[in-house]
Amino acid sequence: MLPSAAAVLGVAVTGLANLLIWVVKLIAQLDISQILIGHVSPALIIFYYGFVVFVGFVYFRRPLIKKAICMAMVLVMIVFLGVTKWQRTYRDNLILTVLDVGHGQAILAQLPGKANILFDAGSLHKSDVGRRVIAAFLNYSGINKINAIIISHNDVDHINGIPEVVQHCEVDGVYANDAFFSKADRWGTAKFLEES
Repeated sequence: MLPSAAAVLGVAVTGLANLLIWVVKLIAQLDISQILIGHVSPALIIFYYGFVVFVGFVYFRRPLIKKAICMAMVLVMIVFLGVTKWQRTYRDNLILTVLDVGHGQAILAQLPGKANILFDAGSLHKSDVGRRVIAAFLNYSGINKINAIIISHNDVDHINGIPEVVQHCEVDGVYANDAFFSKADRWGTAKFLEES
């Protein structure tokens, strides 16, 4: 009797584990499974730690009051983060940012609406400029999608950070002239972009 009960229990646990794996994979495929909001204001950080201290140390005779206040504070934080993400994603004006990459060029144009265009992404003297400078700025600004990367010309100080940017975030397209792709054997970036 005991071995058959263990077999039935094993089948049930395996089924639940498979269901949990399916749910996790489903949630991971949604765009909302990770929300990049960028830098957070000090006011929200203070509010968050005040919330943690409140939950941990404040005593109420009626636990229902504490639960209601906690739910209200969680709701305020979610609304604040949602408004912050909305303001950083949908803009009414043009924002042009020239990144400090040393001898090279990387310019991000954030167009009205939510389009982002990156003009060049490279540096002659800074190593790993795509990850250390450009991707870091994109994270700080809450940008996880580039609509277009435009390559002005095929000098290394304008292109060597593009592979890291393409690997870091979603890029709709990379645009360059024919001369850039005719030198695919000279620079690894052109070959990488053709294969992507």
